Amino acid sequence: MPDENKLQALDDAHFKVKRTCLRCAHFSQGAGLWGTCRLISYEHTKHTTVDNPRQASVPVDGWCPRHETWLEAEALLQGHRRFVEASGFEKCYCGSASVAVVDGRGYCLECADERRELSGE
Repeated sequence: MPDENKLQALDDAHFKVKRTCLRCAHFSQGAGLWGTCRLISYEHTKHTTVDNPRQASVPVDGWCPRHETWLEAEALLQGHRRFVEASGFEKCYCGSASVAVVDGRGYCLECADERRELSGE
């Protein structure tokens, strides 16, 4: 668990963890700050055909509306989960704003063991 003074300092600085490609279930890490999105494909003008589309290279700090949080990566945040910005769903019935979207449904990261659905408010 992170030090409480550290968490307070992050709170005071209005620190946020953004939902990005790096922690998306559809992202495959590549070299450096780039990876591949398994959801976005296209026909490259020189190197691919319609039958063999290419997956899009994306930066790790990108985001799209089809983002689905990779729950294992979120779990690694441990005490820092409270800084994750809400995306799509605003809060859980328990009052937490730390949320994840899995298969188009929102779940609270604070109640992850129960995997409660969110209010959608």
